[in-house]
Amino acid sequence: MGDVNDPYESSDGYVMRTDEIFIRMEGQQKIFRLPVKKVGINFKTVKPYGICSFMYLSFFDFEEDPTISLKVKEKIKEEFHVKNNLKIFRLKPEVIDQLKKFQKIEEKNKHAKCVPLIFSNNELLRVVQNLKNSMGYGLVNYHDFHKEVEIDEIPDYSKKPDVAVLFNKDISYAGQREYRLIKNISKDSKGELFNYLELKGHIFKSSISDLEQRRLLIGYHGSDLFVEDK
Repeated sequence: MGDVNDPYESSDGYVMRTDEIFIRMEGQQKIFRLPVKKVGINFKTVKPYGICSFMYLSFFDFEEDPTISLKVKEKIKEEFHVKNNLKIFRLKPEVIDQLKKFQKIEEKNKHAKCVPLIFSNNELLRVVQNLKNSMGYGLVNYHDFHKEVEIDEIPDYSKKPDVAVLFNKDISYAGQREYRLIKNISKDSKGELFNYLELKGHIFKSSISDLEQRRLLIGYHGSDLFVEDK
């Protein structure tokens, strides 16, 4: 989507503490000194980038499932030929609540039914890391755009890639847990479609209740680590 046109999606903001600021009007030599205690600073890219967003879940969003009986665990170990150290994890209840809240917000914004799509992580990363696809990618950093900071806490974007500003959002959006892809699109475009055949067969339609029932299995085949989503 051409979210680079959305100020909430394509800028980074800070409030800098100061005692005074100096202003010189364009085309004039005279400098004005103003007693100001704080000044807002906003960084934005003006190049036409499209943004594709995912919600990112990490191992820290899981907890060991206390409801699995020893009998069930032994059956799973037998099914997957796991000899020892089998642990079974589930998404934390607070994460499920976040997903439900996010789904409601998306459905309200889009005026349509929304469902989760699960991407095979390895396949998705192969696509975004492939140099021929020319993408910027990574987790979004959330911070308080309205918090007063010192000048040395403000990043020098003149020394960063142009897309760096697109990986920052206000702390109020932290619940989105966004993993973001960035790609060049045509000027004034509201969005463009890109088809990646490598992802065919690696995208799965799901539901919040399905995610709630899924379990992450971690164990060992001898000395080899074993991870399974079930």
